[in-house]
Amino acid sequence: MDHHCPWINCCVGHANHGYFTMFLVSAVLGCLQATIVLSICMYHAIYRVWYTYHGTGREPVVYVTMTTLPLALLAIGMALGVVLAVGALLYFQIKGILRNQTTIEDWIVEKADCRREEQGLPPFVFPYNLGAKRNVKTMLFHSGDGLKWPVKEGCGEYDLTRARPCRCTVAYSGRWFPLCAFPRDALSPPCSTESRIALSPGDIVTVTRHRKRWLYGEKQVGGGETRGPRGWFPRVAVCAAREHKAD
Repeated sequence: MDHHCPWINCCVGHANHGYFTMFLVSAVLGCLQATIVLSICMYHAIYRVWYTYHGTGREPVVYVTMTTLPLALLAIGMALGVVLAVGALLYFQIKGILRNQTTIEDWIVEKADCRREEQGLPPFVFPYNLGAKRNVKTMLFHSGDGLKWPVKEGCGEYDLTRARPCRCTVAYSGRWFPLCAFPRDALSPPCSTESRIALSPGDIVTVTRHRKRWLYGEKQVGGGETRGPRGWFPRVAVCAAREHKAD
């Protein structure tokens, strides 16, 4: 899945990604045409008197009233706004299609790159980037079940789904702004309304997302057999479980 779109009240995934992209292209081109046509009409309406005396007589004559003038300006502004906003969304969609990478996978790759950089390893190789031509064909015309996808040679099918276990080394109370215990982290919290989880030294947390100073994960309960609370916590409060074990 790429994302959930509230405007079409549907999730965008492998079955409708091509249709969604064509919808964005149509919206941008249609509103761009409306912007150009309305702007030309307004231009001729503003200079109607000048064209009457100095024109060739073949220019279109456009009349505006106190009602149609603000409505036309409003329509131009709204159409131009759609071109800019939806055009930006279309840009990111095309960028993702050329890389065969969804919005959710962008976050996963960012997390993997950060993790490997911390460990001094080479950058993460995205397993589904098969080249621009094959990527377009795969994302827009894929006829499979959405579960099995071709991967780059040397990569595994589940390279994106590996989470990192971490062990808590410094207690965290679960407060949203821990100014006393973690002042630097409190000043740069994640931009999210998701909960925070309290941690005690020795707790194991499975990290799935990250920010510069915060991590998001699920605390293991009962040896990992049951699902524990999930939320954000300061990055400095934990370390990789393997690193802690080696110490």
